[in-house]
Amino acid sequence: MEAAAPTGNVLRQPSTSTSNQPSKRKDENLYCHFNIIKKLNGRFSASCKYCPDYDKPDIQGFNSTRGRKHLLSCTGLKCAETKRDLLIGSQANKRKANEMGLQSAPSETVAAMHLCGKENIAMTKERKRRKLSSKEDSSSTAKSGGGQMSSTDNILDSAAHLHNLLQSKENELKEREADFDRRVKLFETEHPTLGGENDVIRLNVGGRTNIAVLRSTLTQFEDSMLAAKFSGRWDDPLEKDGDGNIFIDQDPEIFLTLINYLRLRMNNHFRQVPDRHLPNPTYSFCTMLEYYSLMPALYPHNWTQKWFRNSNAFTCEEVSYGTVELSSKGGDDSDTMGLASVLHDSGKFKDVGVREFTVEFEKGTSGSVGWLDRYSDGSGSDISRSMLSEVVGNSIFLNITDRKIFGPSSILEENMSINYKKSATKVICRHDGLREYSIEVVGVNSSSGGVAAKLSHERPRNSFSDIAIFPMISFSGKVTVSGLKYAIDQLTV
Repeated sequence: MEAAAPTGNVLRQPSTSTSNQPSKRKDENLYCHFNIIKKLNGRFSASCKYCPDYDKPDIQGFNSTRGRKHLLSCTGLKCAETKRDLLIGSQANKRKANEMGLQSAPSETVAAMHLCGKENIAMTKERKRRKLSSKEDSSSTAKSGGGQMSSTDNILDSAAHLHNLLQSKENELKEREADFDRRVKLFETEHPTLGGENDVIRLNVGGRTNIAVLRSTLTQFEDSMLAAKFSGRWDDPLEKDGDGNIFIDQDPEIFLTLINYLRLRMNNHFRQVPDRHLPNPTYSFCTMLEYYSLMPALYPHNWTQKWFRNSNAFTCEEVSYGTVELSSKGGDDSDTMGLASVLHDSGKFKDVGVREFTVEFEKGTSGSVGWLDRYSDGSGSDISRSMLSEVVGNSIFLNITDRKIFGPSSILEENMSINYKKSATKVICRHDGLREYSIEVVGVNSSSGGVAAKLSHERPRNSFSDIAIFPMISFSGKVTVSGLKYAIDQLTV
């Protein structure tokens, strides 16, 4: 049986018995084939004189039997053909062997070579393959352990780098905030006339002078452009006439309508003006409101469920300027979220309707959204929630739960990449002011490049309004509605 693979350059120390000691008693010439060195630790190392690659013999200790086994795989000869000739005892190769110092090899060694030559060549290749595989396994194991350590070190280094980077950015942000506060204080110091609430602002509106209004009246809606303009920070660069009045390039009558509304709101204890006392929306007035970002102030969201059967209650809360949050309440028989279905009552814009609105369904909130025809059956009867899972005549809406967009007569889109349980769903609904209504799911590609449908506006004579296609939201949970715009370009006045 072949000896075990070597584990290093130092050979196992031979036994103290004389049979394992390197000796030249009967195989003296065989031993001359090797360099045998006794090391300081008492162990012996042997290497072939004629085989430069054989400096790690696969033997432990040394004797003639192991030496002969090495000769079977010795690569000291020039080629395999020459070795084969030597093994069968050719005279030419015997002479060559004599020249190489193998002339005294015992006859039994040559016989063994002759009988096992071809087999031993294969065994030698296999041994080398195993040795290489063993080295690769050891190397991969070392690399694996080292790789894990290296990977851990890299993670720690990256974490430290990110921490230092975040710390640097945080310090930089603090410095910028401090610099901004310093600039604000400097600006306020250099502009001592910075607006006070009781300051009287004198205006020249479209050439009409002698208009005076309190600054607090003009700045009621802090997020509007009108409030920003008259905050007091920009009084100096504002356009003024020869008398120092701030010039407003608007129609005097229309702008005074806005001022009168703002005064009514200031005088009301609850800062509210009843709907019946709101200014009548005209194209000129609404255009000015959009310029000053005041449409959400005068004509806020008005979501109602009075047209839905079997719909649970909901709450509507303004979370920011022009943005409301709708929340459904518990179901009839449980404490869980019920399904609330609402339509938007356009109020004074009932004849033109809504042009655009954006709805974001909170993660975990299911439901539907889109454009719904209340008079799809011609009777104007209340709409059932079950209708929102099938095609509704003259309507287009997205059912998030079913991942389908239902059109007026068929399913327009299905198997959409929507998962309301894992992420929020944002939907933009648009109306071109004529007959085309569309639905866009933000972040989801549509095979048709955007889903739209043309809906009819023909209504029964006793209809509630000329435009009875309403923005609709059906939800179980919470939704945020923003960006609501009316189709003011369709106003006739």
